[in-house]
Amino acid sequence: MSNYIKTVQSTIKYWYVPAIIGVLLIALGIYSMTTPLETYVALAIFFSVVFFISGILQIVFAISNKDQIDGWGWQLAAGILYTIVGFYLMIYPQITMATLPFVVGFYVMFHSIYQIAFSIDLNKLKVKNWWAVLIWGILGLILSFLLLINPMVSGLSLVYAISLAIVIAGIASITVAFSLNSVRKKFKSIPEDLRQRTSSLNQEYDQHLK
Repeated sequence: MSNYIKTVQSTIKYWYVPAIIGVLLIALGIYSMTTPLETYVALAIFFSVVFFISGILQIVFAISNKDQIDGWGWQLAAGILYTIVGFYLMIYPQITMATLPFVVGFYVMFHSIYQIAFSIDLNKLKVKNWWAVLIWGILGLILSFLLLINPMVSGLSLVYAISLAIVIAGIASITVAFSLNSVRKKFKSIPEDLRQRTSSLNQEYDQHLK
């Protein structure tokens, strides 16, 4: 009886962290779109800094919600991965034109898969805008596949493709944040005695399954 968000157990902490990550991603995507003639090394540095910061924020979010979210371990692993990749790119900014699309493609792909899975649980919890998270997740997944399948797009087209993928990932992340807030409000509106009874029933149910 467990799903991505542990049913009626407690409220979600720092629900706004995905929104902060989303704003950073959107700002990065818009900047790279509006200044496509900047050096590729400079663009790689901006990406690496945003990846590094978003990774740290995701680690904080995962650890803070380890008692509220069943999939917090995956969140933590993803945050650690993003932090390591961002740090690596900051140390080695001379990334080639052939490598950055793969980095961004895999980042957006993992981000989108998480959002699609999250939208399914939102639907189970009767959150109204679950479909918005699903749509943005699917769009991000499609763009990530395009980057991974055809990474050798030349010049400005590559920059715009990467920028668009980052912007979509950012919008999806903000949508996730507001969905988490909706879940948080739903949980807070449930009486404490009902939460305790439900939690007790869940534990008893899980014990019988063992």
